[in-house]
Amino acid sequence: VGGCFLPGNQLSLPLARALLAGYASRRTLLQVELDYFIDMLEYAAYAIAFWRFRQWEVRQPDSPSKTSWKEMSDRAEMLSAMKICLLYTSDAADDRISVDL
Repeated sequence: VGGCFLPGNQLSLPLARALLAGYASRRTLLQVELDYFIDMLEYAAYAIAFWRFRQWEVRQPDSPSKTSWKEMSDRAEMLSAMKICLLYTSDAADDRISVDL
């Protein structure tokens, strides 16, 4: 999930395409896997956010990483918003997508 984002929490479509291409070079992706790629990125971001929240907010609340879960939660929300945008647009004007949260 982190490898597809630029500093400032912007999703990089070239990096996401490179991730898919690298994976596909080892194994052919099924259409259903491609169809659910964004959903799986969103799920992974929420899973990491949950782990970080539990680790740093609950188990070690004095940690300097206490709020690191918010970055992944923001990414998951951005991916969710992006799915909605993709339903209504067929062309991306830019290879960077950012959504104000």
